Amino acid sequence: GSAWALTGGFGSGPFSVTASYGRRSPDGGGDFNTYGGTVSFRLLGGGLLPVSVAPQIGVGYAKVGGFTDVEIPIGVGFAVSMPLFPIKPWIAPRVQLSRFSGGGVPSANATSYGVSVGANFNLLLGLGFHAAVDMLKLSKDLDPLQPTVTTIGVGAHFNFHLPMGM
Repeated sequence: GSAWALTGGFGSGPFSVTASYGRRSPDGGGDFNTYGGTVSFRLLGGGLLPVSVAPQIGVGYAKVGGFTDVEIPIGVGFAVSMPLFPIKPWIAPRVQLSRFSGGGVPSANATSYGVSVGANFNLLLGLGFHAAVDMLKLSKDLDPLQPTVTTIGVGAHFNFHLPMGM
């Protein structure tokens, strides 16, 4: 199928927060909306230090028919940002907690493991592009065959900074 999303974020110093809205159109129909957000805190990096480390937690929500899906990814992001080099690679392994409910069946909880890998390409004046691959190894509680779900994403972004002077 296909999907699109719109994400906005705010960062100040080492702290950042995002909010997202998306629309998924799986093959075979049954379009649905998704909502989510993340919080991140950079422990290491910034300035002239080319490597950053940031613990992250998020929440995602979708309601499909009579079923509700809540996802809580907990991970850490690692990024490389060389001064004057426009390509910024990153990797973010995670544990993903899932809760499914509704549809007249008992609620189910599951723990899966995943990793996202990508790069940002930043141009002058705030415009940039990004691409990522996400792989999620599903829990046996979700699927006894434990397949890996792979998602590929590409997009554009714009960063703007407010003057911070006294």
